Amino acid sequence: MGVFLPVLTSLSWIDIVTVESRTAIPDDEKLGPGEKEVIALAQSQTDALVLLDDGLARVRAKQLGIHLTGTLGVILKAKKLGYVKEVKPILDRLDELGFRASIVTRKAILKAAEEMDI
Repeated sequence: MGVFLPVLTSLSWIDIVTVESRTAIPDDEKLGPGEKEVIALAQSQTDALVLLDDGLARVRAKQLGIHLTGTLGVILKAKKLGYVKEVKPILDRLDELGFRASIVTRKAILKAAEEMDI
């Protein structure tokens, strides 16, 4: 049930950056190290948009005024821009991989993607 992930350094459209100062990383024991670094990096950038799915990390980012989206937001945007034809098969695959989204959220995404009857 594995997932192929590309080597990020092989993608020309991705810039890999690090947080310049370790003291900039939020001291919040409830956040994971990845979420802490994302929030710190976003605070050091102008007009950053971060991708966060963890509920607590999203709350912290909003409290700090950081613009954010999540995996489902990216998928929905990809549909609206024509990069994917259907959202539902992607949501189904995410379910298989253990991605957690509530039924309410799933229905809202499918409705926004115009793949669900009202």
